[in-house]
Amino acid sequence: MKIEPIKCLKCGSIFQNKEKDLVFICQRCGAGQIRDRDAPEEIPYEVAAFGQQSGLQKVYLPFWRAYTSVAIHSENIEGGGIFRLAEWLTDRSGNSGSAFIYMPAFELEPQTFKQWAMQYTSTPPRYVPQQGFGGIKRIPMTIKREEAAAMADFIIVTHEAEKPGVLQQLNYSMTINELKLMYLPFYWDGKGYFTGL
Repeated sequence: MKIEPIKCLKCGSIFQNKEKDLVFICQRCGAGQIRDRDAPEEIPYEVAAFGQQSGLQKVYLPFWRAYTSVAIHSENIEGGGIFRLAEWLTDRSGNSGSAFIYMPAFELEPQTFKQWAMQYTSTPPRYVPQQGFGGIKRIPMTIKREEAAAMADFIIVTHEAEKPGVLQQLNYSMTINELKLMYLPFYWDGKGYFTGL
C-alpha cells in the first residue's frame, strides 16, 4: 500500500495518508483539502455529532449536500398527477424553489445509494455540528464533485419517476448553488450501517 505524504494547505504540517481518499484532514489544525482536480484545494466540511448512543462501532460516512435551485417547466404523466419533486422545494414560488439534495460520497451498492439519497433528501437530517471527529474513524470519500453534480440530476429524475402513473416527459432546470461535504454519524454492526443521529 502506498503511503502518500500530504502537506496541509493551511498550516503547512506534513502527515501521511494510508487510505485512498479524495479528502485529507489535517491532524494538527483540522483543515480539509480535496484532491479531485489538478491541484489540491481547501474544502470546508461539517461533522455531525452523534445523537443516539449504542455499543456498536462508531464511524463517520461522507455525504455531498447540494443546495440547488430547481424550476419545473413541464411534465407529462400518463394518468395525471402533481409534481412530486415540488414536495422537496423550499422558498417555493409556483413550481420553482430551492432544495437540498444529499448523496453518499463513498462507494455503495446502487440500491443502497439510491435509498439513502432519497431518504436524506426527502427528510433532511437534523444534527448538532461539532469540531473534529473525536478520534472516530471516517470512511474515505471517493465521489468527486463533478460526479456528485451528475448524481443530483439522477436523484431528481428518479424521485419524479417513482410517483404513480407513467412519467413520459419531464422538463426542468437545476442549478447547484453550493456543494458541501458533510460527515454524518453511523454505527457499524459488522453487516451494515445504522444512523447515529
